[in-house]
Amino acid sequence: MSPRLPAGYRYQSGVTLVELMIAVAVMFILTAVAVPLYQGYLSNTRDAALRQKVEAFRMFQNDYRIDNGTYLAGEYVPGGSNDFAALGYRVEDDASGITLEVEAGSCGTIADCYKVTAENAEGRRYIWDNGAETWEN
Repeated sequence: MSPRLPAGYRYQSGVTLVELMIAVAVMFILTAVAVPLYQGYLSNTRDAALRQKVEAFRMFQNDYRIDNGTYLAGEYVPGGSNDFAALGYRVEDDASGITLEVEAGSCGTIADCYKVTAENAEGRRYIWDNGAETWEN
């Protein structure tokens, strides 16, 4: 049973300033937690894309070496130069923005080993050199 109200008094509906301030504060706290988590997720995804690109490219290099006795040096820039057409490495629509550069590796000669440097549009670099992995930036 609801309490009796004095004559002429009605319940008023609405939001008080304190309730509104609490709601805004909760939204700011959630945003402060969610944004760094999301940025970390994006960073991890970009790193995985760099590593995946290099791993796929290494398969092309290994096949090329079996056929030709050496690895192939050069560079690949999306929408630009592609020195790896001889490998069969053709990307029709590469929206990843990842560039690849291949040169002789730590063993000194391109015939025996190679070093791949993959770089994304944000400047993050993944370097694979004869099994050794390095991250920069």
